[in-house]
Amino acid sequence: MNCESDLKPYYAPILVIAFNRPESTRKVIDALIASGVQEVYYAVDGPRPGVHEDIFKVSQVRELKTNYNASLKFIPLFQEENLGCRLAVTGALNWFFSQVEFGIVLEDDCVPTKDFLVFSSRMLHKYQNDEAVMHVGGGSYLEEGIDYPYNHYFSSLYEVWGWATWARAWKCFEIDPGEGSSEEDRLLIEHFKSKRVTNWFKGYLQQARVGTPSVWSTQWSLSLIKNRGVAVNPINNLVKNIGFTKDSTHGSNESFSLYDNFRTSELSNFPDPPKIEIDYHLDKKRFEIIRRTDPSLFVMNRLTARFRSFLFKNLPLKTILRIRSLKNLYKRRFDAQ
Repeated sequence: MNCESDLKPYYAPILVIAFNRPESTRKVIDALIASGVQEVYYAVDGPRPGVHEDIFKVSQVRELKTNYNASLKFIPLFQEENLGCRLAVTGALNWFFSQVEFGIVLEDDCVPTKDFLVFSSRMLHKYQNDEAVMHVGGGSYLEEGIDYPYNHYFSSLYEVWGWATWARAWKCFEIDPGEGSSEEDRLLIEHFKSKRVTNWFKGYLQQARVGTPSVWSTQWSLSLIKNRGVAVNPINNLVKNIGFTKDSTHGSNESFSLYDNFRTSELSNFPDPPKIEIDYHLDKKRFEIIRRTDPSLFVMNRLTARFRSFLFKNLPLKTILRIRSLKNLYKRRFDAQ
């Protein structure tokens, strides 16, 4: 049995990626200091051109290095110009993994627990030489009190609200996702084992392919999928995302507030799983939360509902009954995937 609290207090190298949110960044740093962290790599993007408020806020974020200098050693990477989320994050990760063999990554709205730091550090060591494992998540967005006999599980979904990986995995990252293809479609279906999840992911791939400046984790996921990489996720939630606010890059939509209900808890002292095998049952439960929170899926659902309403108002009853019969048949087959 592996009990995290029995391990010696050792943490893998830690990268904090920040921009213009001094208060949330301060909470991340406070949590690290409270957990006994002594050193962090600290990457801060530059202010956006023409956004005067950024100059002051980015300056405050950088000043945290001086404010906490007595408690924490900072290894800084400060950008003079604004790179944007995609280039700032991936540039910071390139810089970080050029200096360390493995490490923990925290953006400025992801407040870690001590258990996350211990867990991810242990996972980085445990699976260091197993190239099938390429990502360690810190979030667990499953139903509370879920009955599971192990302290972590393997997933086809890559959580990035507090995560960790190896330089060996990061070297596979490709910022350009390239063109879509039927071969890629087959690969995604094989990986996710779900048309529903595949279609959701392909929506984000489309954003990445048109150069959406905030998208980077989709390319990371695709790079892992291409290399047959699986993720390790804890069965308990170990990171608190506090970034669902109006100044958030990704999660300002009200629907994301559901994640506020996922409190952090102590890591389970159950044993490690005996073999590396994706648990698609738990992935299905995780995707149910995504369906309830991701605005991109809401738009699709609204369009589908309007189209269905139009058809049902204009089609004969016999045709409508036939469509419903086919829909029920399709749903049974789809849910079985």
